[in-house]
Amino acid sequence: MPAAVAGVVLGVLGAIALVLPIVQGVRASRGMRGPSRTIGAMYGTAWGVAFAANAVVQSALQRELMTSWDVTSLMWTASSLAVVGLMYLAGGMLWRDVPQYALGVWMLVSAAGSVLAGVPGNFLVLAFAGGGGMLVLAAYHAIRRPR
Repeated sequence: MPAAVAGVVLGVLGAIALVLPIVQGVRASRGMRGPSRTIGAMYGTAWGVAFAANAVVQSALQRELMTSWDVTSLMWTASSLAVVGLMYLAGGMLWRDVPQYALGVWMLVSAAGSVLAGVPGNFLVLAFAGGGGMLVLAAYHAIRRPR
């Protein structure tokens, strides 16, 4: 695939991944007031801040260390998965949601596993363990949804 096409696809998917959770969060918080609304807004904002900080740290390390593609790949995948894991841990603690907390633990284990898997195995761990963990939690919530 040409780099320009890949860049456009990545940009469009990134924009969707940024806008969709914001829209859903705004809709979900309608009618909420007080501390619940503040906590929800702070938690939602923390996701963006965490990923922005991760991007700055990883970009600076990559530039300063002039690392190989393999090391760069390991750094980005593991740190991104670790950010997700920590955010799910925080959400689980914040709302006393044990399944969300467990997903956070799973994401952190997956982040460690992705580095141990090396390149290109890290991408498999990211996709199947990381994405699979999210699918398992989604299935859990779909099955447990009150009727």
